[in-house]
Amino acid sequence: MIKELLSNSCDYDTGSPEFISKTEIKRIIMEAVRGRLESDGVTVAPVIIRRRLMYDATTGEEWLIGPELEPVECEGPLIVEGRHKMKDLPNGNTVMEHPERTHLDRAIYNAMTGRCERAFSPDDINVLSAGSKSLISALNQAGYEKGGFELGQEMPSFQFGDDRSEDGELPPTRLYLHRTDLLSLQMVADLVNSGARPDYGKLWVPYNQEGPQRYRQDTLILGFSEYRDLKETIELLRERFSWDDGACIGAGETLYGLKVAGIPGAYIGQTKYGGDSFNGEMTQYFEEAIQCSCEDIKQPQTGEVLTDEWLDAMARKTTDILGSIMSKNGRTTHHALIDSDMTADLIKLASSVQ
Repeated sequence: MIKELLSNSCDYDTGSPEFISKTEIKRIIMEAVRGRLESDGVTVAPVIIRRRLMYDATTGEEWLIGPELEPVECEGPLIVEGRHKMKDLPNGNTVMEHPERTHLDRAIYNAMTGRCERAFSPDDINVLSAGSKSLISALNQAGYEKGGFELGQEMPSFQFGDDRSEDGELPPTRLYLHRTDLLSLQMVADLVNSGARPDYGKLWVPYNQEGPQRYRQDTLILGFSEYRDLKETIELLRERFSWDDGACIGAGETLYGLKVAGIPGAYIGQTKYGGDSFNGEMTQYFEEAIQCSCEDIKQPQTGEVLTDEWLDAMARKTTDILGSIMSKNGRTTHHALIDSDMTADLIKLASSVQ
């Protein structure tokens, strides 16, 4: 796919303010690659080789999937494919070796969504409980038919509404509010009580128990199919953030989306189809671009330092490739938006603060 994209000219201006900045691209690259921070800089870590015994020369026993052996380390490049191979050892045994591949997609997605482990206190759980009760009450009063906790994914979430509408004036559009933490539940309750009507909402929450848990910090996701509903929600959020400093606690920098002025940590992203993940789609684009850049730029090996020169070269190449990818996926005006009659209005809405 990448080779096909690169054979076409790129009509995306990768130097425009609407494109992802090189600083952000560098940050993504450093989050994604198999580096290790040392006193002299970031060096390439050894490759971990997972091994299984497939033939025991002493007993003559063979296995289709043999017992695991202790992993070993070896030198290797920055990006590891992770293909299985058989290896005969000097003692006559045969092992299957599997280099631990570099999961670019996982690392990029985790960086974007703020996946972490956090210890939750009794006060945190009280905030969660009070916020969920307020939100359930607000949704019921507003007439939402669906709303509640979902426990079937990797981490729990509170979801309401329907994110699969394709009949609105907007391509499927999501508003993200990054790192608003447990305040998100009460914040959405206040929005709904104030008249906001998103089609869909998803709020990542911890389990209702104290102690350490895996957690996602892209805590608030709202879906829209109508411009008016999105505009009203953004205006309400801007008003809240203008007087409520508590809502800004922990708001982080955004990476991929159309940043919304006046709301720290807020950004907009669109997909072609309802129910699809904007974050997931951007992750795929970044993974393809970084992999392709690694083919053209000499990669450091185990023990070598990741230099500023290498990172600059990777960022330039990745930026160019991303521009081609965005263009071929209908994102020529803004990388976070599918080109439509409403694109200019969305950019103006996101950048304008009254």
